Amino acid sequence: MIIETEEVRGVVVFSMEGELDALTSFDLSREFRKYAEQDVAKFVFDLDKLDYINSSGLGTLIALLKRVRSQKGDIKLANLRPHILDLFELTKFNHIFEIYDSRERALEGFSE
Repeated sequence: MIIETEEVRGVVVFSMEGELDALTSFDLSREFRKYAEQDVAKFVFDLDKLDYINSSGLGTLIALLKRVRSQKGDIKLANLRPHILDLFELTKFNHIFEIYDSRERALEGFSE
């Protein structure tokens, strides 16, 4: 998996490409920790190029969300491909995460 990060208006945006599974979840957690340890609490995960996610990947997202919410922050998701969105709806994760159809709208979600 390829993970790119950038800071936009005080929010760290993670762009992920490839597959989020047991092998790549560690990479995401390690990259996320770099920011969380600096007390960054606002994140957008842009999943436009994420091809696949399994239960390990979903578990990692929940663990990261719990960590950031304990710091009074949040993770918002953007640009989910239809098959990824279907999985979030099937698992009811769409009730746990705020999901937006674009990166810009997810960023705006922090200013509401």
